[in-house]
Amino acid sequence: MLSNYERQNKTLIPRRGTIHDAGKSLSHKWIICYKRYVEGKSADQIARETYHCLEAVDRYLGQFYRVRHCLQQGLSTMEISHILNCGVSLVEAYRQIDKELEGKNA
Repeated sequence: MLSNYERQNKTLIPRRGTIHDAGKSLSHKWIICYKRYVEGKSADQIARETYHCLEAVDRYLGQFYRVRHCLQQGLSTMEISHILNCGVSLVEAYRQIDKELEGKNA
């Protein structure tokens, strides 16, 4: 129910999962990537709308771009995790975001 509202309105309701970007909640990463790659918004506009600092938005978008590029090169989750020096779960999260946003580009 609540997660459906968040997805339809592209907004986060403050609760434990969304504040800590954990669990099955709609993540900050997803919202930020959606606003950039689907809505075509600038990083500073996304920062204002998501109540994040510009550095955090740039970090989310940069990591998404790097994971996405590696996926396009045919690398596995483990290879990407090793190359980018990040956790497998983070790569999987960005892989899922890429899959969900595929074909929705502005």
